Amino acid sequence: MCSGLERKVRMVRRNQNSECRDQNAELRKGRIAEAISRVRAGDVNAYEEIYAVCDSSLRSYIGARYGHLGDDFVDEVDVRTHEYVF
Repeated sequence: MCSGLERKVRMVRRNQNSECRDQNAELRKGRIAEAISRVRAGDVNAYEEIYAVCDSSLRSYIGARYGHLGDDFVDEVDVRTHEYVF
């Protein structure tokens, strides 16, 4: 069982972590918006930032939805999605 002090410390840490996540999300949104603007302006290397943020979520979605078709299929859909949609 934890003491009252331990509970307070955990609450403070949770709040700090939540604030950090919120700040990181805002920074990420700004970086993504800038990267999109740079890609539209012709800087193809700026797409790396978009890829870094989007790929794991995209892969998770494809795997959950179509994972039964195999890893090669998931890889191919991921690559084609980046090529055509983004």
